[in-house]
Amino acid sequence: MIEKIATNVSNMLNSCTPSRDFDGLVGMRAHMDRMEHLLRLDVDEKFLDVRQSLHVLVQFGRETSRKQFVHGFAKPQFLVDARDICEVLNDDTIDSRRFIGINLDYIEEELNISEKALERMHDFQFVRINAFAHPERLHSLLHHSQKIRLLHWSYLKDICLPCTFNPEFLVELGMYASKLHKLWEGTKQLQNLRWMDLCYSRDLTELPDLSTATNLEDLILRNSSSLVRIPCSIENATNLQILDLSDCSNLVELPSIGNATKLEELNLNNCSSLVKLPSSINATNLQKLFLRNCSRVVEPPAIENATNLQVLDLHNCSSLLELPPSIVSATNLKKLDISGCSQLKCFPEISTNIEILNLIETAIKEVPLSIMSWSRLSYFEMSYFESLNEFPHALDIITDLVLIREDIQEIPPWVKGMSRSGVLRLYDCKNLVSLPQLSDNLEYIVADNCQSLERLGCSFNNREIHLIFPNCFNLNQEARDLIMHTSTDGYAIFSGTQVPACSNHRATSDSLKIKLNESPLPTSLRFKACIMLVKVNEETSNDDSLTVVAIDIVDKQNDLEVLCTPSSRCINAPLTEHIYTFEVKAEEVTSTELVFEFTTLISNWKIAECGLLQILEVPS
Repeated sequence: MIEKIATNVSNMLNSCTPSRDFDGLVGMRAHMDRMEHLLRLDVDEKFLDVRQSLHVLVQFGRETSRKQFVHGFAKPQFLVDARDICEVLNDDTIDSRRFIGINLDYIEEELNISEKALERMHDFQFVRINAFAHPERLHSLLHHSQKIRLLHWSYLKDICLPCTFNPEFLVELGMYASKLHKLWEGTKQLQNLRWMDLCYSRDLTELPDLSTATNLEDLILRNSSSLVRIPCSIENATNLQILDLSDCSNLVELPSIGNATKLEELNLNNCSSLVKLPSSINATNLQKLFLRNCSRVVEPPAIENATNLQVLDLHNCSSLLELPPSIVSATNLKKLDISGCSQLKCFPEISTNIEILNLIETAIKEVPLSIMSWSRLSYFEMSYFESLNEFPHALDIITDLVLIREDIQEIPPWVKGMSRSGVLRLYDCKNLVSLPQLSDNLEYIVADNCQSLERLGCSFNNREIHLIFPNCFNLNQEARDLIMHTSTDGYAIFSGTQVPACSNHRATSDSLKIKLNESPLPTSLRFKACIMLVKVNEETSNDDSLTVVAIDIVDKQNDLEVLCTPSSRCINAPLTEHIYTFEVKAEEVTSTELVFEFTTLISNWKIAECGLLQILEVPS
């Protein structure tokens, strides 16, 4: 998303010509070199940290706007600073026509704005307010500004836009997490509208008439959970490219969108009330179709000519009886996920160009020999079934094997010979007692709620291994010690009510201080860290699917931060009464006293205990 924004802004800036209307906004040719490096992103980088660049860019904009404001420039400008906003809106001598936009991100102090001042602001074309606690009087901007082209207003508390609001010139409309019930009454002229985002507007019950929105390209309604229907007038949005209705949990039916010949992405994930799909989906340009957790949908989507389809996600469509016949012609299909489609019995007839295939929790009990020629297949997830070993060609291709509620006491020996398998997952295998020696290719071993599991008769030699044993409360001490002492760049989870005694530094808090005895000090030190989480409030409904633990190391003697690798750990589905353990490295150590601090970045969780075990390097 940031890359897209930066690219769009960069293109606009570089292609614009100096003009009277926009000099105060983008016509700053003398500053282009300064701005260009802030907007350039390396698309090959796996992780992009652009916070500093964006902060500098925003600050640069504020400084430029303030200089123009202070020096009385007559060119159209933006109001981007709370202090300037108050000063301008309350000064009757300032020509309001100079200002074409307002950009308010946050408010550090109460804004004192008079109603009279707002009445003079009738030339705003750009309104962007992203402050949760914005003054109610700012809503008057929507009354008086009749030519707004861009309106982004997060957390709007009104249930409807004012009757005087004119959307005729709108190009972008974004109302994130608003309290809106509807936008406006009747049919409005929307020919200029390209982008509409009303995501997380959970009180929204109806959309406006879209019959004139013939140029609409993106319609994003994610998590508008009170929305029951989409108006039939959407069929007039013939230029629609992205339609995102994910998490619209009360949506029952979607009208025909067959006229949307340019549609590239349709997202209906988690539309749990959806019973019927559109009678016609023009798939000529469709690239991504998401229907995750649409468990009431019985008939497959009617997609024809899906030659450009790349992703089809039908995860947990448990009532689906068959796949769309046209899928065989989807020659560009790269990912097919039919996991949880428990009614599907036949191996899908799909393009041999497939790269990712997920068949977990289906009724499929065969793997065709032709799969051996699927040279691009890099990720193949399959559920265990008793006769799987009768398809030896499959054992050489499966990368993720899943056993769910299987009545087995031990893992079959042929599992060890699965040469490409990197993931073994065991869920609710309540009679499983022990794990044998497994392949060193495995990077993830997950055993969840395997209540009888006691022994781990194996060793783990892969530095990338992740050992995930939630709700396995009967693991013996030997198994826990094995998990604890396995050297890995990954992480491990096992049940426990206190940090293991083998940690020679422990604390019943989120930080601890250690004193090093080495002399001379090595330049880097490795530790096995252990933490135990507790939930702050059991009654909160916060999403507990993920939390992040930040790790900071402080040189106590010099009061300096010590470089820590990694500096954070993601924890999926955090649990109480479990131990999380991972390795950390302290680099460029110059002090014998270090303080380790562990901080959860999700407020509903905190660290109850922590511990450290120093890993001593063995001389070679």
